[in-house]
Amino acid sequence: MKKILIATDNFYPRIDGISRFLYEIISRINNDFEITVVCPWFSGILPEIEHVKVVRMPLSSRTAGDLPLAKVDKSLLKEYIRKNTIVWCQTIGPVGQAAIRIARNMDKILVSYNHSIEWELFSHSISSQRLRWITMFATKIYMRWLYNKFDLLLTPSIEIGEILLKNKIRVPFKPVYLGVDSEKFIPVKDKMKAKEAIGIERNCFVIGYCGRLGREKDLKTLYRGFLRAKRDIPNLRLMIVGSGVQEYEDLFKGKKGMYFMGSQNNVIPYLQAMDAFVLTSKTETTSLATLEAMSVGVPVLVTPVGHIVEYISDKKNGLLFPVGDAYALSRLIKLVYEDMNLRDKLSGNARKTILEMYSWDKTVKDIKEVFDNL
Repeated sequence: MKKILIATDNFYPRIDGISRFLYEIISRINNDFEITVVCPWFSGILPEIEHVKVVRMPLSSRTAGDLPLAKVDKSLLKEYIRKNTIVWCQTIGPVGQAAIRIARNMDKILVSYNHSIEWELFSHSISSQRLRWITMFATKIYMRWLYNKFDLLLTPSIEIGEILLKNKIRVPFKPVYLGVDSEKFIPVKDKMKAKEAIGIERNCFVIGYCGRLGREKDLKTLYRGFLRAKRDIPNLRLMIVGSGVQEYEDLFKGKKGMYFMGSQNNVIPYLQAMDAFVLTSKTETTSLATLEAMSVGVPVLVTPVGHIVEYISDKKNGLLFPVGDAYALSRLIKLVYEDMNLRDKLSGNARKTILEMYSWDKTVKDIKEVFDNL
């Protein structure tokens, strides 16, 4: 049985897309490989996964945006990397970077899953235009050097792999698409009961966002678009599910017509209560939250970034609007509010897209094939 060490700066109990991706994958391959996870020691209860060893590094006083950073015990990390055949990195924080360097020095097989385009992610988290360009340039150079140390890159889409190639990252890549558990993320028959179950007014029209509250998510555009649309839709409500940068939490907490739900272990009831899901991101690779909203049969209003443009066909299974355009977003909110036939069409086609193209079984099959063949 092959031994795989997963190095990540994001894992449970902290909830985000990377944590949820890892949990779904690990819990499906834990009988096929001997797995060790090295991650930060976030507060809360760590879910147990059978046959999986979790090694946690203490947190330092440093943060990156809303992410607390680990203080890496390199001697301990070396000990565990030495015992494993494959090192599979998920992030390039302190844990990820240390694992890359140690694994390369030990001549271990080194694999990455690219959850983001780092130079876009880091630069969009900075408000100053001048500093943004400097950060993007510097990060791109550093990531080129770092990623060229890998033996294989797993990317969430062909497009992301091609972006890496264009930026002189010459490592072979294989697209492995994200999945959704479509048997859990299902539509509800009674939307009013779904709203009532989580403490929302039955007769209101709810638009929502579910995910990490980071600067690259451009949630101020969501805030402005909602306020503009609410002028014409008195019963419009905004629901935010997630946590992150304090500035964005404060933007939505305690505001009239807004429900701030914080982080939730189970996001399904919240997605089921939405009449429309909104993603205003400036950068994404795939957006697991959008896929899950589509699986629940919620119309999605999203920006055309990353792989999203490959699975969203405008006005067929979702609606697209330009990055940063609160006015265009407000018009789409009013459109889906007023046109029930359009909502039903988008909802049905969104669910169909997920059933046909995105499942964790397919994701796991591709990952197992990769590790079996390394």
